[in-house]
Amino acid sequence: MTNPTFTRTTRTANLGNGQERRDWILSAGRCAVHIIFIGEARMTEQPDPTSRVWGGFVFGWHSQAPNGEGDKPHTNDCPHVEGGVCFFEGHTSRAEDLAAAWVAGGFNDEVIWAAAEQEMRERFIEPIDFQELMIRDLGDLGPDTL
Repeated sequence: MTNPTFTRTTRTANLGNGQERRDWILSAGRCAVHIIFIGEARMTEQPDPTSRVWGGFVFGWHSQAPNGEGDKPHTNDCPHVEGGVCFFEGHTSRAEDLAAAWVAGGFNDEVIWAAAEQEMRERFIEPIDFQELMIRDLGDLGPDTL
């Protein structure tokens, strides 16, 4: 089974007007899972995760290869994948569920990292493992033929 080394990166940015952006990036060389939450401060003097209303969620991934037909490169200087050329896709609905779990878990980042690692394995690693298993068991059958 493929067992890559993951690099965890977190970033926090003040967006002004009481807004804060948090990024969690789990990278493995040729691909990365990227989760973004944006929080808006309630009326408190010391904003922290518990004093914010969280919204503006994205649960996405960066990849050196397209994720679907017609995908075009998102950028040529992506810092999250080797070589910089990146295809990106993301969804808000999955991120909303993850944000709710993060808040319910007391703003514990391990909730985020567990979801990111699961996504990394399901989207990028398990398909490679399956392909390698089929080649090992059946041999390389060459190009597809009808």
